[in-house]
Amino acid sequence: MTQEEIQRAEVEISLSIDQAKAFIERREMLKRLEKNKDFKKLIMTGYLEEEAVRLVGLLMDGEMQEDQDQEMIKRELYAISSLRIFFNNVYAIAGQMEAKIERSEKVLDEVRTEMED
Repeated sequence: MTQEEIQRAEVEISLSIDQAKAFIERREMLKRLEKNKDFKKLIMTGYLEEEAVRLVGLLMDGEMQEDQDQEMIKRELYAISSLRIFFNNVYAIAGQMEAKIERSEKVLDEVRTEMED
């Protein structure tokens, strides 16, 4: 590799590490939020649990059997599900990024060693 190619690789790997760290920071933000009693009560319990149960109950409510009512309820349930999936993905992606950072730092060390030679 030429010196220029090595420097370009170093920059690209460093950027990749920075991007991975941003995903890990998202997880840390979510962890802090999950410890907040208002967030816990309003979102984790109130929305993701209690609202989901209420909506499931409405699916069988005799007054909510019109197609438009059923579709509205399903959309609300999908929204709750999407938020829960987002939170789960924040944790999953952060775990993957930790492994990526470790691999990238090894490659970066190799690139820097090659630059010194």
